[in-house]
Amino acid sequence: MRLPRILIIAVAAITTVGAVLATPWLGMVGALLFPGTATYDPEFAGRTVFVLGLHGQVFMAIVLLLALLVATAAVLRSAA
Repeated sequence: MRLPRILIIAVAAITTVGAVLATPWLGMVGALLFPGTATYDPEFAGRTVFVLGLHGQVFMAIVLLLALLVATAAVLRSAA
């Protein structure tokens, strides 16, 4: 079965938007791969929220990347 052209364009657009929106989150998570990289400014450690040992923004970036990955997989799977 051949997919309608509009559906192919919609899936491509959603995937592209997801990739663009994920760029800052990928940068935050990617920084963890470099040894000695600080995920927060030590000067503000007292006002920093930590979730499961991670800086709150890094934890949120991981959660949002996983949600975006699941949503993209669902869209691609339903299009196939």
